[in-house]
Amino acid sequence: ARLSEALVGATRERRARLVGVVGDAGVGKSRLIREFAAVAAREAGLVRGRCLPYGDGITFWPLAEVVRDAAEIGTGDSPAAAVDKIRALLDSQPAGDREAITERVASMMNLSGTQFPVAELMWGMRRLLEALAADRPLVMIVDDIHSAEQTFLDFIDHLLETAEDAPIVLLCTARHELRERHPDWSAAHAGET
Repeated sequence: ARLSEALVGATRERRARLVGVVGDAGVGKSRLIREFAAVAAREAGLVRGRCLPYGDGITFWPLAEVVRDAAEIGTGDSPAAAVDKIRALLDSQPAGDREAITERVASMMNLSGTQFPVAELMWGMRRLLEALAADRPLVMIVDDIHSAEQTFLDFIDHLLETAEDAPIVLLCTARHELRERHPDWSAAHAGET
């Protein structure tokens, strides 16, 4: 009921909302999310990513997975083809914005050699998500945020604070380690879990 209520509220208010499902391994988080996603898919777009517990380049890994999911980027796609698919997600954007967003998202995904400051990468990803939510609500599922890097959690805050005219439900799953690993962030969002 809370997940459905978040989707209705985000749609009505046309703003981003965060909902966290926190629990031990095996408690049924995945099943709950799967059942909600099946119902939500009737009225919303669905994209999914997950946080990795270790490795190089994991900070924006969940966002890269979300983009690969939304743009249907396959493992056999060349970097140029992947960038073209990202650009295609932004057809409704003015040409200059479309290129600026595409460049930043491609950089975040290591599809180009161009480097941007983290704030610009966040701006580009936020704008891409706003574009995905322009015509219908968007449910962005991110699994295992207990493994998230602080910069990714900062992106979540950026999205919640700055997304404009975009009905987005950011649905995150986590184990209780989230509260141990990121106590300040967890406390700030305690009412959303």
